[in-house]
Amino acid sequence: MKNKLTTGLATAFAALVALAPGAHAQDTYLGTIQEFPYQFCPRGWAAAEGQLLPINQNTALFSLLGTQFGGDGRTTFALPDLRPTRSSPPPASSLKAEVYQHCQFSGWSVSLAPGDYPLSALLGFTDNDMSSIRLPDGWTATLYDGTALDGASMTASSTDACLVNEGFNDRVSSIVIRNNGETNPSQPASPGANDAAKLKTCIALQGIYPSRN
Repeated sequence: MKNKLTTGLATAFAALVALAPGAHAQDTYLGTIQEFPYQFCPRGWAAAEGQLLPINQNTALFSLLGTQFGGDGRTTFALPDLRPTRSSPPPASSLKAEVYQHCQFSGWSVSLAPGDYPLSALLGFTDNDMSSIRLPDGWTATLYDGTALDGASMTASSTDACLVNEGFNDRVSSIVIRNNGETNPSQPASPGANDAAKLKTCIALQGIYPSRN
């Protein structure tokens, strides 16, 4: 008798588990947006990825969404597209070092991509008249007092607001700019920074029709 009762309870529990996904969708407001920590949508939900749905099979949801996310409004309507956008760092060509005439980044300025700059290549630059420099993270600038990347030199590995402190104010005649491959080493990505992209955003296709207050 005890074994039969145990078996019966186990069977009933398994049936409840099997029904759980459908029951969950039915208890949710129709059109609810929710994120799930796995790469699929449960039964009764659909991925919110801008896809078109037939109106005749989803009339209740269409009455709520209309064509604000797309579709022709006659046979189809679209779900919202809530896929995460992937941002990328700007290409290296858009990053520049900036050299300035005076301390504290004032006076004339010249933008320089990575490369070698003898005085003849420094357009807009006045010889022996540079006093400050801005560098993207991970870049270096070697400053020479000779016009052909020669003579005395100093290397800046970060932004320097006044070369007076380095004893190189108003001495620069040629420059070498290097990008050492680090876009922002001072701000490493924190753990979990990309976790949002791993979530699946879904919309309820079934559920309670929401009423206005």
